[in-house]
Amino acid sequence: GHKLHDLSGRRHRGTRCPRQAVPLFSSCQQLTNAVETSSEVENAHELVRWYGANGGYLHSSVHVIRLPRVGWALQLCSSSKGCDRDVELVRTPGKLLWSARESEAPDTEPLTPGEELPGASAALRRRLVGARLSMSHEHGPYLRFVEPPSALPLLLLAGSAFSSDSAASSDSPTQQLLEGTVLLPHTSSLSEKLRHAVKLEVQAAKDPESAWAACLWAQACLMSRAFKLPKGGDRLVLVPIVDVANHASSYDDANAEVRCNADGSVSLVSVRPLSAGEEVRICYGEYSNEQLLFCYGFAISGNQHGGPMCPVESPTTPLRAELLLRCLKLKRLALHGKLSTTVAGPRLSCNTCTNASADSGTSVAGELLLSIRIQDMTEDEASEALQLCDQPDVSALWRHLDPRPQDLVFTLALLQAWQQSLPGARALREAQATSSLVSVCELQEEVAHLVELAISEVSARLPWPLYVRWRVQYSLQLAFSVIAGRT
Repeated sequence: GHKLHDLSGRRHRGTRCPRQAVPLFSSCQQLTNAVETSSEVENAHELVRWYGANGGYLHSSVHVIRLPRVGWALQLCSSSKGCDRDVELVRTPGKLLWSARESEAPDTEPLTPGEELPGASAALRRRLVGARLSMSHEHGPYLRFVEPPSALPLLLLAGSAFSSDSAASSDSPTQQLLEGTVLLPHTSSLSEKLRHAVKLEVQAAKDPESAWAACLWAQACLMSRAFKLPKGGDRLVLVPIVDVANHASSYDDANAEVRCNADGSVSLVSVRPLSAGEEVRICYGEYSNEQLLFCYGFAISGNQHGGPMCPVESPTTPLRAELLLRCLKLKRLALHGKLSTTVAGPRLSCNTCTNASADSGTSVAGELLLSIRIQDMTEDEASEALQLCDQPDVSALWRHLDPRPQDLVFTLALLQAWQQSLPGARALREAQATSSLVSVCELQEEVAHLVELAISEVSARLPWPLYVRWRVQYSLQLAFSVIAGRT
């Protein structure tokens, strides 16, 4: 299951690294002044030598470098003059690509929601596992360098080859840290499906534990590094050196993009002028922190591309499901000024709209309130609301979907249950001592903050008698949480 969305291969942005940046390679030249500080750096030196010897191209001003608190990256040398737009920064020849097409395993079931190329993913995973378990391989330098981010939930929750997923994670502190997010059910589902998919090959291996570890490594590499090329095509590809480029939070912030060439090679090309010392970044997709952490093992502080998914059931009828989908698109269009390529379920909003009316529902809990209101609508009411979606002025639609007092009460109950399911502040403080859990803790802090904001926002809309009653109950619940040591 490479993703909940389109793939772009990547790097963990939360890795703690040495304080000094370590430049490694700037064009296909002999390496000089190498700093051999660890096996990871040695593997990187080996990778760039292998890359250059096999026809790989790196622009003379571009370095493969290890940046503090970021990890491996592509960066323009500080002594360079920079480069213009449409300059080829990296070109990986076709013979160095790892590629698989969907037709290679057409009947394969997807491992995660939204996975578009499960057949290609399965075929490429088998090749990676075989190469990982062999003593030598022509792409050995690349395989030794590639390590998926340690913060991937799949790796954090993985058990041994013979343990069940429930047994592997039931007592895991990491599982408790993922409570209250969609990461936990999605990761559990992915792990279970992956274990089932590789069961026979793991059992047949001489060393089942090593085989299972190789399967986890291969799946994690595909999730965090693979590209879908060309866009909209049926090919999944690993592209050495190009996949070192880190993530830009939006397409507008990216300074480079990946392009396919007629000769089968893949290039990284600048999309605007770059200055000396600037890091080369591509956008993996405008994703929420839950999506980024699930696939790439990092979260972005202040991410403006959607908050956490709300723990609500989908509408039970096709009419109401269509209404919710169209309304979510309208909300996000009002918020961001453009439609996203994928529309997941209702989320808490981490930003508010500055140019839309309050009735547009772009508040923190706006999408959650909308979902609850639609779930309790009759089919006739849903049909009427769908007709309003087609009107140029959607203010009548938002008035039609304005939450009732009972919707507010139900939403508050759901938000309080959600809040109680989250790990407490004490657990998060203890977990932050482990580097691989820092991104998970940052995500949960964001979730807790947004849930608290949503509770305040929804409670303020209650009629006064209902508000007083709720406030007393909520204060008692908070007191019990303090006594239980959750805060």
